[in-house]
Amino acid sequence: MNIQEANAIQLGDAGAGNDVTSTGGTITVRTAGGPISTGNDVTTTGAFGITLNASGGTGAFAMAAGTMVQTVTGAISIAAATSATLDVVESTGSGTITVTAGAGSITETADPGRLGAVGSTSILDLTATLAVGRPGRERWIPTLGAAGVGGRGGEHPGGDCGSAGDAGAGNDVTTSGGSITIVTTAGGITTANTVTTTVGNFGITLTSGGADTTVSNTLTANGSGAIDINSGAGFTLANGVVMSSGTGNITVDTTGANALTVNGNITTGGAGTWR
Repeated sequence: MNIQEANAIQLGDAGAGNDVTSTGGTITVRTAGGPISTGNDVTTTGAFGITLNASGGTGAFAMAAGTMVQTVTGAISIAAATSATLDVVESTGSGTITVTAGAGSITETADPGRLGAVGSTSILDLTATLAVGRPGRERWIPTLGAAGVGGRGGEHPGGDCGSAGDAGAGNDVTTSGGSITIVTTAGGITTANTVTTTVGNFGITLTSGGADTTVSNTLTANGSGAIDINSGAGFTLANGVVMSSGTGNITVDTTGANALTVNGNITTGGAGTWR
């Protein structure tokens, strides 16, 4: 299924049974300059992927509350020229999920938004000019939570561990105008690529539910942006890895009798502190 339109496209009209489904091929929807929105679910079967691209002009991407973009093992790619507002985006068989907000933020439509299927191991690749996540809201997406290597979501209990990035070139989690907030409800977080805010004083928050948080690649908050890590179990900063803020506070908290292991470097300047 290949749909191209110069202006706006809405997939489904919120009516019962009006889902957009392919059982024998990929779904590709592109606009030249208009937004893409979902009124119903957009799904494929097997290894078929979904591409929803509103990256031209001033196009935004927005999902209605209660809708889903879902594959089995196929990759999901969502791109917007401005902001991407998501509800449930998942690959039940752990396909890669890529979301790009060219000049805006990646946020949720409504609680409980979720990136990734509970128990999956999807790689989560997020890029936004503004915020990834919604500061001040503990229960936001991208709530990561997948078993093994992969970033995915878990507003719902039962999500396992997640990975920001997949160690592949260009799959870093980066903002150039907002904060990064990643939360799991029932699993750990591993940074398989760099996690970075690049301008202003925007911070990074990683909160894992019931499992370890591991920083395996450079994690950097620009300016006085704070780094706040709240692990549901232990914390490990991998050998030789730098976690830093220009002048912001860095806080790492573990839960219970679990270890806090620092094999790399934690640095901040000015009035910044770490504990």
